Amino acid sequence: MLIFQVFVPFILWILHGDAVHIINDVNEDSTINETNEENISNAKHLEPIVSIDHNRLPRLDNSFYKFHVDPQIWNDARNICNSEGGYLVILNSYEESQYITALLNGLYPESSIQDQGVDKTIAYIGFHDLFKTGEYVTIDGLNIERSGFTHWSPGEPSGPGRENCGSIKRKDGLLNDIFCDTKAVYICEIPVHK
Repeated sequence: MLIFQVFVPFILWILHGDAVHIINDVNEDSTINETNEENISNAKHLEPIVSIDHNRLPRLDNSFYKFHVDPQIWNDARNICNSEGGYLVILNSYEESQYITALLNGLYPESSIQDQGVDKTIAYIGFHDLFKTGEYVTIDGLNIERSGFTHWSPGEPSGPGRENCGSIKRKDGLLNDIFCDTKAVYICEIPVHK
């Protein structure tokens, strides 16, 4: 836990631009491949980058993360991530969950979301039980147990068969099921391919 107390403030300091100078001559044809070969994160590498649309994105090992604070329903969020060459984030470890949650709360606290009628306590991520009630799968169709992260927030899942879409709770970074038509912020994961 001490690592997160020291590491996360440092990351936020970097991401807010105090420690990073963006190079003006960004290669205009730089892209991030759309393939989904590898989504395992082990927190060995972190750096902000300049993305295609010139926004700095945090990086954790093999993935970049893009935080969207324009609340959407789950399927619209999924489609937006796909159009950006990524997917709703698939959590692979407790460390990744805590990293994402710390960034979400540090960069985009609940108070920064002005939209009314939005569940500000969660963020959409890439899992659901739309195919079979109670059988949670990632957006790429794998059983959630294969993702490496199956830690549910206390009392969750609370609505199998009704709450079919996946999210994480801001308070603990753990899994939560929610109604798919709830508007919420969301996080896209964009694989790094060298």
